[in-house]
Amino acid sequence: MPIGATLLAAAIATPATAAPAPTLLESAHVGFDDPNTSRTLTVDLSRIDGVAQLDVEYWSRSCTESAGLETCETIFRQAYDQTPSRARMSLQGASAAGVVTYSQTVRTCTYGPVDEAGERPESCTDAPETMGTTSVKITWTGTGEVVQEFRTDEEGTRYVTQRRTAAVVGTAFGESFPVEQSLITSLGRTWKFPAA
Repeated sequence: MPIGATLLAAAIATPATAAPAPTLLESAHVGFDDPNTSRTLTVDLSRIDGVAQLDVEYWSRSCTESAGLETCETIFRQAYDQTPSRARMSLQGASAAGVVTYSQTVRTCTYGPVDEAGERPESCTDAPETMGTTSVKITWTGTGEVVQEFRTDEEGTRYVTQRRTAAVVGTAFGESFPVEQSLITSLGRTWKFPAA
């Protein structure tokens, strides 16, 4: 029997001890980075005792040059504490899909030529924040070896954590993110056993 299951069984097997029920936290993380098009996507999927939440962050930057000036537009999009319409999680793999509501800010900066002091003047403006929705679909496939960690905090609460790396693909904001751009990935689950 896996160590996590053994500790879980030990925590609830003896009614006479009236041990508090453990809490299960499952997580899946990915950080996509596409240096060729200057864009990133970070997705965190979590589930605590069966309740799933999705956090999404997007960043992109594009620049143009005209009349000796360079103008760059940076887009930030954030969606937190969203409830996916479908979520599946395990150490073998995970997936999430749903429509999320995000906030967007756009910063536009114009850079002039380098002056005599060796500095490059710049001027930036931020557009008002706007809201939008987008369809998000992410799939994790476990690839790395499962690593187990154990710790006990000062209050006697025990934590048993298992995690592994994964290959990840996804779509968000109308863009595709291939597996080769999923640079930071993890699948994890943690059992939290309160002190008796």
